Amino acid sequence: MKLWLQGKGITYRSLAGQMHQSAGTISKKVNKQLMWTENDLVFLSGRFGLSADFILGLKDPIVREGGEPLD
Repeated sequence: MKLWLQGKGITYRSLAGQMHQSAGTISKKVNKQLMWTENDLVFLSGRFGLSADFILGLKDPIVREGGEPLD
């Protein structure tokens, strides 16, 4: 998640605003100090097309040329 966010130019503060959470909470989730919630997974899937497996760090995304995740 961390590398994907960096690659997209999405800051923790920006994502936090979209998700109505604090930047600190997003940082802890990205760094696996807090678990993503079901609502987080639904939001990230709907907004960015990310799979729960990818968000949870269980697998790398399948990407197309240019680094965009495939849907």
